[in-house]
Amino acid sequence: VVEGTNNAAAIHVENALITPAADATVEVKLGGYEIVKILRISATIQAMGINSFESWLVDVISENISAKIGSYLIYGSGSSMPEGVDYARAWSDGTTAVQWEAATPTYSELAELVGYLKAGYHRRAKWLMNSTTFWSQILPASDNSKVKILTDDFKRLLGYPIMIDDNCVTGDIFFGDFKKLVGNLSQNIKVDRSTESGFVYNSIDFRGTAIFDSKIAVGEAFVKGAKVLTAGA
Repeated sequence: VVEGTNNAAAIHVENALITPAADATVEVKLGGYEIVKILRISATIQAMGINSFESWLVDVISENISAKIGSYLIYGSGSSMPEGVDYARAWSDGTTAVQWEAATPTYSELAELVGYLKAGYHRRAKWLMNSTTFWSQILPASDNSKVKILTDDFKRLLGYPIMIDDNCVTGDIFFGDFKKLVGNLSQNIKVDRSTESGFVYNSIDFRGTAIFDSKIAVGEAFVKGAKVLTAGA
């Protein structure tokens, strides 16, 4: 259960009846999808490898699975896979999103995007984009001679924290309360080793597995900016 509708607190008149707030919670039901990867190495490579070779393989598999989970958290459709922020709601220019006039956003378009997010979500709101979008599109939109939109340490845009994730498609910018994206790693990433599955190949298989699901709890907690607003683009 996560927070849904959030109403402001109010002053109470002494001895008067207190009316309960119209807040509501949202129930999110999560299942589980198997995220897997297998690496097969020959017995020759195994024999020639240094002592830390097997640990390195485990790290590679774990990182690959983690990256795939990160991708689902952004672009998962929710159909036979986890759901990500890009499928939080229908993106419509002028109401839930901003479609850039040019290839890159302007200061006014970024400010417009902030304005489309309801006030109740601003206290935890953050930006999400990849590093290319930030350095090639956001930084040029910042003109300190006119208006300063970035802090000197490049960690905040229009006063809100910036999250950089290279799972994002270049040009996509999300803004919202990411606490409304709920995920569950019901089984930690586990790597198993088998010589039996690769017996006839004289190989050794390393299989990484994680059980994961995610869903958007409150779609209105997110807005998007892009040149193309199609979900999953």
